Amino acid sequence: MPDDKTLELEVNEAIEMIVQNGLHIPKRASMLMAYGVNASNLFADINHQLPGFIQLIDVPKNLSPNDREHLKTDFRNWCIGNGFRELIEGIEAFLNSLFQIIAPTDLYFKGKSSEKAKGAIEKFERFGVWDKLTHLEKRYGFRTEMGHYFESLTQARNCLTHRNGIVGEKDTKKKGYLELEWLGIDIRIEESDGTEHIITLDTLGPIESSKFNTQDNAKMHCTYVNRSLKFNNGDFLEVPPRSLQEICSMSIYTIAKLHQLIMNWLLEYGIHLNNGMPLNDPKAQMLLEAEWPENFRE
Repeated sequence: MPDDKTLELEVNEAIEMIVQNGLHIPKRASMLMAYGVNASNLFADINHQLPGFIQLIDVPKNLSPNDREHLKTDFRNWCIGNGFRELIEGIEAFLNSLFQIIAPTDLYFKGKSSEKAKGAIEKFERFGVWDKLTHLEKRYGFRTEMGHYFESLTQARNCLTHRNGIVGEKDTKKKGYLELEWLGIDIRIEESDGTEHIITLDTLGPIESSKFNTQDNAKMHCTYVNRSLKFNNGDFLEVPPRSLQEICSMSIYTIAKLHQLIMNWLLEYGIHLNNGMPLNDPKAQMLLEAEWPENFRE
């Protein structure tokens, strides 16, 4: 059985590696979805045939404008659906790795054999994201309140993957409609004279500095808010680019929140990570790290 200092070192190294690997997942999903969404906007310049002198697949060399537009939409949905899959499976893998530390550590400090954790770990790995997060809350008090977001993300992924983004009865049988829910961020810029400018979900391009009375001492305020999109049978499931950013950001927050919870949980057991200081809720720090538009102060 390891001494407390050795255990602290091993647990700290394991957690930091798991968290860093976890944080890479939503960043990767964001970049891959960005490639797909941005490429779909340049679709007229992209060859729809795979490279090769001899084509082994019977794909028409030329497409009508209508067929090309359909293919563009399918490509965008395919990229977003795969991005959602990456987020969901990445969070599942992150939670599985985290639980491999939580379960045996809990048993160790209760004076029980950590070998008994094997069955609990195998059972946990069969859960979806919702059930994993629910189990962590009920069993260990790790409250994130994020499970329902990932449940709706899974439903949206299924619609994009299996029904090409056309909402069907399988998508709406639970509520009568398909609802994609996520944790978004409201952003407003406040000038020194108190004038406020709201940065909406549709704000993709540069902010027009001419609309500002002054750019000196302007402050950016960010607030987490609940967002949702509702779709009925036959609707096309379209997710705006800014919403995709927020969904990826939500995944980063979920990982950071669980990092905080497990570190503080271990502190209660006497494992003094982070110099024995509890971690604060990552929401505030993440909001402070939101970036100013590059052109704002030009």
